[in-house]
Amino acid sequence: MLNDKPLLNEVTAFFLFLIFILIPIYILPSGNFQLVDISIILLAISLIFALKKTEINFMEPAVKTFALYVAWAVSLNLVYFLLNGHIFLLKVSVQIIYTFTLFFIFVIVFYRVLLYKYGIQIISLCLLAALFSPFLTRGTYDFPGQQLSLLQRNALSFNNPNQLAYFAILLYAMSIILRKYILESNYVKSQNTLTGLINFFIFLFSHFFVLYSASRSGIIGILLLDIVAIWQYKKILIPFSLCILASVIIIQTGIYYEADFSNIRMVQKFTDYGIEESLSKRIDERFFQNLPTETSVIIGTGKTIPDGSHKEVHNGFIDIFLSYGAVGLLLFLLFLVSLIIKTDFKNGWRKNIYYMFVLLPIFAYNFVHNGFRFRFFWVFLAFWYVIMGKTVENKKASGVPGKNIESL
Repeated sequence: MLNDKPLLNEVTAFFLFLIFILIPIYILPSGNFQLVDISIILLAISLIFALKKTEINFMEPAVKTFALYVAWAVSLNLVYFLLNGHIFLLKVSVQIIYTFTLFFIFVIVFYRVLLYKYGIQIISLCLLAALFSPFLTRGTYDFPGQQLSLLQRNALSFNNPNQLAYFAILLYAMSIILRKYILESNYVKSQNTLTGLINFFIFLFSHFFVLYSASRSGIIGILLLDIVAIWQYKKILIPFSLCILASVIIIQTGIYYEADFSNIRMVQKFTDYGIEESLSKRIDERFFQNLPTETSVIIGTGKTIPDGSHKEVHNGFIDIFLSYGAVGLLLFLLFLVSLIIKTDFKNGWRKNIYYMFVLLPIFAYNFVHNGFRFRFFWVFLAFWYVIMGKTVENKKASGVPGKNIESL
């Protein structure tokens, strides 16, 4: 049982399922309140009244170090707001606090769900449900009634193609580490079969989403995840090869019979477009353009206020460095290090190194985009943190890897 109140188990599972359905759906412009936030707020309220000491202990030290970063970033934005009165800085402060809330909430949720006998099935079904949500509506990028067209730059229910690609990468990464956790925990055959089937669908859909988005960073990110997956599961080579073959056949046999192959948006992005020049313009130029003085790198300049002459840096880490200075970046890196502590570095980190490699494509993506404010990133990171912590707990409890938790 998750706790002493069975009803709360059902409530938590219901809201988790609803959140995974709604999180890809963007009704309003990006950066604004969305439908999913209603479910998240209601879930947070339900959790407040049943928080346990064991859950608080489990979240340390990650939540504490994250709180330090959030406190610094919010305080700095408020100071600059008092100096120039720009309301955008208040909005950003609320967003930063909300990201902390997301991480906090979903660490608790995933921790509880994995204590439940059928928790693995619940999480697997949530991942499966999230696959179909992007087809339910169209965001501000795509036109209503627009036909599906691979490699031509589309976004489905999101407001930006890069959001669709990032969502696919995060969902795929969650399925990889969930599968790893299941195999290590010796779940029963029926659970392995169900999650294995769901993972196969996630594999197919996530690659489709990335190709559909025509995102360069998405393509690179998901290929890096493929390498991680193939390294652990050699059997994935078969569906991976079939997907590549099918994609080539589809492209060559007529989906684009009216268009020159060289005019396909994805092909252009890797050939005609200057990748190095684009990255330099979006990262280096914007960094120095938004930096008022060299001494500002110590404490930061506050979040960049977008206007005609200032645009956000397309690198999550450099954007933190610019906005909140060396102090803010060090606090954020301290938070990331506190996550890694869950790998049980002193006793068994070599057995958990695979989980670390799953993080690399996610952070690589954030070297060319700012994905740290994306809701699903914090859901993923909370999930990774819980899986890592539960893996270490299971090994310590059983004395050897592979504790059978079917009876929980």
